[in-house]
Amino acid sequence: MYEYRSFEAMSGLLHLCTFILLHLSGNREFGVALNKSILYKLPVTDTLPLMTSEGNPFGTHVDLCIITFHKMIVDGMRSLQSLYNCMLTILSNISPYIKTLSLISSLKLINLYEIFSSKRFLLSNLYNNQYIFFLLDIFNNIIQYQYNGNHHLIYAMVRRKEQFDKLINLDIDEKEMDKETKTVETTTTAATTTSTTTATTTTTAAMGENKDTETVTVQVNAPVIHSNKFVPTKEWLNSWKLKLPLNVILNLLNYLKPKVEQLSVSLNGLINEDDIIKFINDTTMVGVLPQPHPIVVRKYQPNKYTSLWFTTFLWGVVFMRNQNMPLWDGTTIKIFSILDNSSS
Repeated sequence: MYEYRSFEAMSGLLHLCTFILLHLSGNREFGVALNKSILYKLPVTDTLPLMTSEGNPFGTHVDLCIITFHKMIVDGMRSLQSLYNCMLTILSNISPYIKTLSLISSLKLINLYEIFSSKRFLLSNLYNNQYIFFLLDIFNNIIQYQYNGNHHLIYAMVRRKEQFDKLINLDIDEKEMDKETKTVETTTTAATTTSTTTATTTTTAAMGENKDTETVTVQVNAPVIHSNKFVPTKEWLNSWKLKLPLNVILNLLNYLKPKVEQLSVSLNGLINEDDIIKFINDTTMVGVLPQPHPIVVRKYQPNKYTSLWFTTFLWGVVFMRNQNMPLWDGTTIKIFSILDNSSS
């Protein structure tokens, strides 16, 4: 996935790999197993960021997963936009089991938050706010279940507290929106292609004696056809902003930020990695954070649309790789299309 993120010919393979990871991520044992160290130098190490952490000279499989998804989002082909939802769902599913993130993967995760929480991105599309919910879910899971082992991520969040404050204070400039609305009414916007992939997942609250299960739909949206440009409103903003799960994160940041600044002053601003590790490990969150919330697992459930896509893709691959064998009667193939250029 890391290597083929910019190859249009590999788009089907990238989708297939993502669906496989989505299916596996619903399994707790898979999430735990991703903490295992990578035992050898990867073929793409020359372009892969350094994932070294204590005891993991080549990083862990969690590090590789986060860095790969980050690269696909910031440096992948445009068609991969339809997979953003799935990729963040995968990270959300495995996040309660992430024992230790390397420095680079922690920074990449924070960078994804900065991208998806930016005002320009959030207000540019009706459904762009969905991504921020997944990222906040990831942070909440790590804070409540794996706080002690993830000092890199905790410190990165403390250093970027203003980014979380910006999300809380996000608002819409009415004058700017009025101007935008008038522009939309007087101009015609270019249409873009539509591509929507839908995958059904099961959300399970797996904690305590009561298990609440509900079925939700993970809708993966590529650019859609718009006759008019989307214009956000305050009502729309408040409809999802009030539901943001920020309580745990704000409690953590409001408690740690002054203490880190105080530590920095006491050390004349010279804070090294060992100081941070010791500080985070010695700082108890008892009484600061609420009781851990239930772990929500979104399990992939097949549906007729994804089944049709898998069937078409796989048989298409089989067909293309067996052109020299007399296995096919092109006039009777019904599960995928064969273009006949002989008459043109």
